Amino acid sequence: MQKNPSIELIFFDLGNVLVEIELDRFFHAMAAQTGMSKKKFKNRIKKLTPLYKAFECGQMSSHQFFQLFGENFPLKSASYPDFVKDYTGIFEPNQELFSWCRILRQQVRLSIISNTDELHYQRIAEDYALDELFEKPITSFRAGSRKPDPSIYDYALQQLGISPDRALLIDDRRENVLGAQQVGMHAILYANNRKLKRDLHRFFLQIP
Repeated sequence: MQKNPSIELIFFDLGNVLVEIELDRFFHAMAAQTGMSKKKFKNRIKKLTPLYKAFECGQMSSHQFFQLFGENFPLKSASYPDFVKDYTGIFEPNQELFSWCRILRQQVRLSIISNTDELHYQRIAEDYALDELFEKPITSFRAGSRKPDPSIYDYALQQLGISPDRALLIDDRRENVLGAQQVGMHAILYANNRKLKRDLHRFFLQIP
């Protein structure tokens, strides 16, 4: 079986695709830090969604984010390193998919398009050596926009020097898949590894 010549580059999402997100770890740590119940903290943190989206778009530094977070949630330990450890200690790798990426890399170019902030990305990149597998990873905090805004897809295509009809996005959110398709990219809605393997075969990409 030969690869589909129209697909030259695959963009992977990070959260809930390449890495699993265990938010309960952060909620548990912050409940202890704030003296709130985990349920109360989870309810209150929803109010910070605009702040987090701004952080994901690179509109503030990690230290500014920490300061603003502390203004909303006074922490028993005001240590920035302690906060970073709790904030970023929520990821587990999708080991099978990482192993597949090593196979796919022999067939096509690989990169990333992710809505993420600099703290989360730095932790993932260091823990799982992203630069060894993925070319010029594209992040919302560097691009200044988030999926499904068309501008982040255009930015990614420009940075990687690829036309949309030769690029494939793998993402777990339907709106991000639709956003990619609207700019002319191919896209797969990720649900689990088994389904992804079948979907990749439709593009003549081989996973043993």
